[in-house]
Amino acid sequence: MTELKVERIADGAIIRASGVAYVQGAFAVKLSPLNEGVPQNGVLTYELLAVHPSWGSRGGSDQTRTVTVAHSLTEQQLSGVRTIKVVAAENARQSRR
Repeated sequence: MTELKVERIADGAIIRASGVAYVQGAFAVKLSPLNEGVPQNGVLTYELLAVHPSWGSRGGSDQTRTVTVAHSLTEQQLSGVRTIKVVAAENARQSRR
């Protein structure tokens, strides 16, 4: 994963995550909650997922394979959360509140 931003909004927050897919043409990018979306010791964890097409090319620059996803959270979902963590295939990033 290359970038993680958590932006406050009036009724919660928006998580924005970017990563570089293995192949060009990755789609259906999403942040999937781990632990059924329940914070563990104040850490709310998501997994960055994308569908990699069988016809996708492994070539190309990182820029042409970069995918970005956003996910909104309500104040209720953020209750008790001190850190938001996003896990990708090769690394993870976290943001403290």
